[in-house]
Amino acid sequence: MATRKRKVGSYATELVKKAGEAMLTAVQIYNNPQIDFKSELFIVTTVVAWTYLLHAHYRKTGVEYRQTDPLMSGKRRRFLRTKYGAVRHWSLEQCL
Repeated sequence: MATRKRKVGSYATELVKKAGEAMLTAVQIYNNPQIDFKSELFIVTTVVAWTYLLHAHYRKTGVEYRQTDPLMSGKRRRFLRTKYGAVRHWSLEQCL
């Protein structure tokens, strides 16, 4: 498997960049006169942007924002994964 080469130096900076792009996309969607479901798309994209931003904040401050297995308390920390194998992260509700 090839290693991923980041275009940005730190992972937190990459998350901040993603948050900015997601928010810019939300505003562009809302201002587009050809889209009918503006508010729903704006809300969803804004939630994604805020989640990226809070993950970047937690990354910089050293807070673990990945979901851990509660059954493994006291043992080695184990992160929960999606059905495709990616590590699960906190949702916006858990971040707040």
